[in-house]
Amino acid sequence: VDQGGLAAARSALRNARAIYPGRRETRILAGRVSSLASKLSLSQALQKGDDAARRDDWAFALVTYQQALVQHPDNGELINKIKLARRIVSLSQTISDYVDRHQRLSSVKVAAMAEKKLHEAAGFTANSKTLASKSSELENLLERYNQPADLIIRSDGNTYIAIRGLGKVGAVTQKAVRLRPGKYTLEGKRPGYKSVLFDIDIGLNQQRLEVEIICHERI
Repeated sequence: VDQGGLAAARSALRNARAIYPGRRETRILAGRVSSLASKLSLSQALQKGDDAARRDDWAFALVTYQQALVQHPDNGELINKIKLARRIVSLSQTISDYVDRHQRLSSVKVAAMAEKKLHEAAGFTANSKTLASKSSELENLLERYNQPADLIIRSDGNTYIAIRGLGKVGAVTQKAVRLRPGKYTLEGKRPGYKSVLFDIDIGLNQQRLEVEIICHERI
């Protein structure tokens, strides 16, 4: 089916309608021309979408398939291609977001969700080089965030120390705590003294960090 064949068919239909507008043969020809036009539009849409998919432009492929589905709502091939394109676009966006805002991976819960998305994406990386590349980047980040650092906390034994959002350290003179890369706030309290806050940022690949938390100032 090509555009030239469709143009010839439409020309023949116009002539038939001009000469024999009421004949059964003219109605049959009209139906065939309509069917030919439908097949051609579907073929062109599939080719356009498939070309975009081969370029790894799955967002454009998805839009193209969806537009074609309006005219061909029952076409199984279009429906399946839309499902595939939508899945790849969604996974690419989600994984890219984890990579772009990777500081969130310091949370064990967020890292677990990212691992789950990586597992889901593994079944589609063969279809998209971009998804494969982003998945590899996220996998590397997760490995780095899974390497905790030693936080050495020094104090006077009288200051009660806690790490906000994680738990208690206690009143110590020195204690080592293993923490994933990320930002944390340490809080020191002591009766009769002003509380102190200390923000730390454990970087990727950092192995050790030392801090001193002591309540000095009386109330």
